[in-house]
Order: sequence, then structure tokens, then C-alpha cells
Amino acid sequence: MKRTTEPDEADVILGRRLKSLRVRRGLSQTALGKVLGLSFQQVQKFERGAHRMRVSQLWRVADGLGVPVTELLGITRTNTNEITDMVDTPMARRLMEAFQGLTSGERRCLAALAEELAARRQRPRAAHAITEIGSDEQIIGAEQQIFQGGRND
Repeated sequence: MKRTTEPDEADVILGRRLKSLRVRRGLSQTALGKVLGLSFQQVQKFERGAHRMRVSQLWRVADGLGVPVTELLGITRTNTNEITDMVDTPMARRLMEAFQGLTSGERRCLAALAEELAARRQRPRAAHAITEIGSDEQIIGAEQQIFQGGRND
């Protein structure tokens, strides 16, 4: 069986991203190679997809270009990163510590309460006015469940 000399498509895509980021930063292959401790030929081979990057090289390349590894890989920023950033706050830590002390039933009720409050903020103003009574009833129901029946679990 003959081996193919064609580079893998994933390596080619990564190489294109590498080249695009390098050019946007105004770096030559030689300059990037010096930052990474590689020859310009090695950078050229990465950009063509002819050679695969090891994970450690991927990290060094991203660091050398001043970008997160996710940008080099073409992974877009999503709400997940925003949530991760938000979790790393003193208020979030206080909430998580208090949350640990609750029963599973209380946790479900608290989660439902938070979801309802968030949903109220996301609704258009007119819809909010129409559904406000239902929302308040749901919140009161969740509060009652927390303080009266939530300790069953």
C-alpha cells in the first residue's frame, strides 16, 4: 500500500490560520521562527500543513503570536467563555459555597428561580408586563418550595 504525500486537511487548515495570524501581526516566517526557536523552513512547513504541530508547539506558536490557542485552532469565543469569566468572581464563589449547603430539591428550586428571573429580563417590555403576574406567582411558588418543602431530598 502506497503512502499518500498529501497533507491532512486539518493540518492545512491550521497552517492557513497560522499564516493568516502571522501576516496580520506583521511577522515574517524568519521572525516567527526566531521567537519559537525554529527555522523559517519549519514555520513554512507548518503553514503548508506539510508537518504536524505537536501540542507543545501549538502552545508556543499561539504564545509567540500573542493569541489564545483557541484562536489559532479557529474556535470562536462563545457564551461559554463569558460564563467561565463570570464564575471567577467573588459573588459567584459566595453563591457556589452557599449552593453546596443546600439539598438537591433546594438547588433545583433555586435554579428555577434564577432561570425565571433571567427570563424576565430577556422578554420584551410589553410581554414582561403581560406575564408579570404569572412570573411573580412562579417566583413565590419557588420560594415557598424552598422554605417549606425543599428539604425532602
